[in-house]
Amino acid sequence: MMKHKNIFSTLKLKYSCRFDSVIPAQAGIQGDFCDLAPRLRGGDKQTNSFTFPGLIFSLLFLSLPLFYACSSCSDEDGSLVSKSDNLIACTVAQMETATREVLGEFGKPRALKLELKVLTEEQMLDQAADCDILIGLDSDNVKILSDKGKWSLRGWLDDEIVVAIKSGEKFDIKRAKDMQQPIINPIAIPAANTPAGKKARELLDFWRIHDKVRPRLIEAPDAWQALQMLQSGRARAAITHARLLRRQKGLDIALALGRGRQHNLSRAVMIAPRSLDNGDALELARFVMGEGNKIFAGHGWKRFTSKRLPQR
Repeated sequence: MMKHKNIFSTLKLKYSCRFDSVIPAQAGIQGDFCDLAPRLRGGDKQTNSFTFPGLIFSLLFLSLPLFYACSSCSDEDGSLVSKSDNLIACTVAQMETATREVLGEFGKPRALKLELKVLTEEQMLDQAADCDILIGLDSDNVKILSDKGKWSLRGWLDDEIVVAIKSGEKFDIKRAKDMQQPIINPIAIPAANTPAGKKARELLDFWRIHDKVRPRLIEAPDAWQALQMLQSGRARAAITHARLLRRQKGLDIALALGRGRQHNLSRAVMIAPRSLDNGDALELARFVMGEGNKIFAGHGWKRFTSKRLPQR
């Protein structure tokens, strides 16, 4: 019976080469690269040829450093990212409770120190450089901050401006013009220097009813106090944040005063330039706009993943 030849012997690839220059010192190999092939396949050292298994083994051996170099995880843009031992998140007072809950859920399965800084609107700009992620930056300040550096906008959390009334009222408000009914008097509105008060007046102008309801408007220091005026009976209706009505008994949202997202108060979620290669910061931003958004929704914030500025 004829002896069967090794099938790989028919796959010899003939090379006449010297690769001293392409075998770097860090590979730990000295001498002629072609001399390595016979040793890998157990063949004749005098034959400068590769067997197929030897060639494959050599390629895998030389590619090991590339696998180790790419061991870090990467973001969706393909850039390499790292991990950190702690993250600093910054938010505003009206989002503090929801943000603390989100950070608590995010940190449970992770050995990660999370620090939360609660800042004013002005401090969000002035101290932004000290934060890894901003949660709640006012839309008017997003462009200002973006012009200062390569901040990454990851999405929006929006707060609706609504008209609230007591449950069981004798009147209905199905559209903005219904607010002109004489029975709806007075109407509590936040001060003009507050975000809700400024937006409320813009919406009254948009619906062309501002002049008609102006005599019946009573000003409150802020949106919460406007709601308290309604609750106490000092006002028949109140213009306020939708999120403030989540846990208020005996009060209903009669009308969302805006029409579409461009009329909402938008708060941005942004990652600092210094943290764009930080895997934990990127993961936190995804958590805020994903699973963690259920917590924000419970506090009255709506999620929008658009990375564009709201239209005005």
